Amino acid sequence: MRSGKLWVVAVGLVGMGCATAGPPSVVTAQDRRRFDDVVAAAEASGVGDSSTDAARKLADAKSDFEYAQHIPLYPERAKALVAQAISEGEASLELARAQQRAVIEAEAAARREMLQKDDAVPAGAQPSAAGEAVATAPVADPAQ
Repeated sequence: MRSGKLWVVAVGLVGMGCATAGPPSVVTAQDRRRFDDVVAAAEASGVGDSSTDAARKLADAKSDFEYAQHIPLYPERAKALVAQAISEGEASLELARAQQRAVIEAEAAARREMLQKDDAVPAGAQPSAAGEAVATAPVADPAQ
């Protein structure tokens, strides 16, 4: 009789262990790695610490990816969410890079404008040997 009770308890414990484990996640290691790489690149671009469109897209991507890991009963929906999360992460990275390019181009344009103003020679001025503009007064012709 004792071995019968022990067997029932053992089966019950095994059953409880299987019931609490739940179904495996449908997010593959490759998807996880790809998503993590995209997020790391976007955050390295400065997306994480701003309130730009890129930061919002990255937050959406993280949310979608996290949610996809918790719906294993709907694997097709989870796979679609993972794909969407990766796409949103990549879009966030592209937006961040475009914003960086725009800032760099604006700074370069401002520097060019400053250099053009510095290089401009005022009317009646002659460039000196050092390249600076030196104002000269009209010289009267002594022959007149």
